[in-house]
Amino acid sequence: MLPYDTPLPVLEFEHSRIAHEVAHLRRSNEELAEALKVDGPEREYEIAIDENVAVIAKKGRELEELQIQIDDAKSRGHYGNVPESQAASTGEASGAMDDLHMQVGVQLSAIMGRTADPSTTQTATLEVPSSATAPSDGEW
Repeated sequence: MLPYDTPLPVLEFEHSRIAHEVAHLRRSNEELAEALKVDGPEREYEIAIDENVAVIAKKGRELEELQIQIDDAKSRGHYGNVPESQAASTGEASGAMDDLHMQVGVQLSAIMGRTADPSTTQTATLEVPSSATAPSDGEW
């Protein structure tokens, strides 16, 4: 769980990042299950599926906790150092979103106890494809 005063854009960024990880793990499990059908029993595949299931469950709990923090931050109007107009941006202003991604990356690095190099933060920012969606609440 991130600190209570974490800015909303950082919380949303982290939520998107974890949702992307979960989507990747699920896709991996689907591919492994298909390989099991074709190749027959493979202990290595079965172990990988079991490990992915455990990580998906853990990440699901993290997503639930982050969603609670996001909802709380929204109810408090807590946007941190990022102007509310940028936090609510839909991406129509590309430059503003680039700046927002940079700020979120730097803030997340600071929160996680890492030093951030602003000149490299943007390139390290995870861009979540529009096809990657978080699972619905009933899927956990």
